Amino acid sequence: RKLAISSGAPSAVPALRCVFVHGIGVKGSSEPSSTPSPSGYWGAALEASLASACHSFTYLHMDTASQGWDNPSLATAFCDGATNVGNLITDTLVVAHGFGSLIVANALRTNECSLSFGASWIELQDGLPYGRLLPFAHQFCEELASGDLPGGDVSPVATQLQDDLYMCTPGTTLPSPAWSSLAFSNPLFDASLESTVVNNVYASM
Repeated sequence: RKLAISSGAPSAVPALRCVFVHGIGVKGSSEPSSTPSPSGYWGAALEASLASACHSFTYLHMDTASQGWDNPSLATAFCDGATNVGNLITDTLVVAHGFGSLIVANALRTNECSLSFGASWIELQDGLPYGRLLPFAHQFCEELASGDLPGGDVSPVATQLQDDLYMCTPGTTLPSPAWSSLAFSNPLFDASLESTVVNNVYASM
């Protein structure tokens, strides 16, 4: 059984269960559900484009603010929400965004779970280059903590950026653990992680 990509939108026969893995900056965790959190994260257009492929939608809700992508608890949370036959993911379309793709890759690499018959993984934004943003995160967090942002006072834009991406650890000048895990010096950014992505991602958008 193979996915077919048509007009930029995945479709499949037979219908699949779709599991969505969000990206960085989501605070708190809860059980997987049929509704996204934060509301509107994935966008109505994407969900509508997958309606013909998916007989069910499962949205994971993981703490990607205070934990790095390499935290074993995130691999476990992903597998708990995505597996449907033992530790296997079958007849499922995994849709992962950025940081979420790193979580998926780490879970597969460590054999927490595996993609099996009829399962495909689609990336919405590759997570591997995120480390390029870490120098900006360091500077932003230092300036946010000191109030020394361009223009003087902390602007609504800076506050919104922190609220949306949880880039900084509150009360410090340091990036959050999630952002810190994106450092290229992280030893878990290795050839096996890249190989896992290359060998398992069906499509990247």
